[in-house]
Amino acid sequence: MVKSNLYRLRSMINRLKSRTRVTVFYHQYLHNMGEEMEQMRQLCSELDMGFESAWAHLMPLEKSVLICEESVDSLNEEDRFIYELLVLKPDKASEICREYTVPCPLRDNQTAINFDGTAALCCGVYEPEHFLGNFLDIPYAELQDLKHDNPMCKTCMKHGLHLSGVYGQGTTAGQRMDAAADRQLRAANLDVWTD
Repeated sequence: MVKSNLYRLRSMINRLKSRTRVTVFYHQYLHNMGEEMEQMRQLCSELDMGFESAWAHLMPLEKSVLICEESVDSLNEEDRFIYELLVLKPDKASEICREYTVPCPLRDNQTAINFDGTAALCCGVYEPEHFLGNFLDIPYAELQDLKHDNPMCKTCMKHGLHLSGVYGQGTTAGQRMDAAADRQLRAANLDVWTD
């Protein structure tokens, strides 16, 4: 389905003579690295599309917070299955990233607006309790205040999830998470590496 949609997208871009650049962002799990990832990279090259990849996260953020606040056993069966597929587990990422006391780049530099115009706390939360109101009805400064005063932001930052969510942006946490992921891959006998 994904591949056929990429071919359709390229066909439409060509037909409309659009200058739109498309980049495929590939989420890496234990089961889709190596040959499968290389095939996607080659397809993107064939279709003149960009290709980027990164370790998949357990989403929404509320689930990673649950793991950090309680345990993996707090997840339902389906979420535990996804958790086991992750190369870099949220609790390991938290262990690495909570050492860094840096502001959240998503909170300070991004406004997540849902399809219906509601502003969410950030792009990582899905539960309506973390929606701040209609984007058009709340002044920007007030939106920022709502984010800075929100308990979920404080909890997320306490566990370093704000930093792991942006792959350690601006810190050495990114290299440390990559090293932890590499150890996980080797432990799983998956001797693959990414760019």
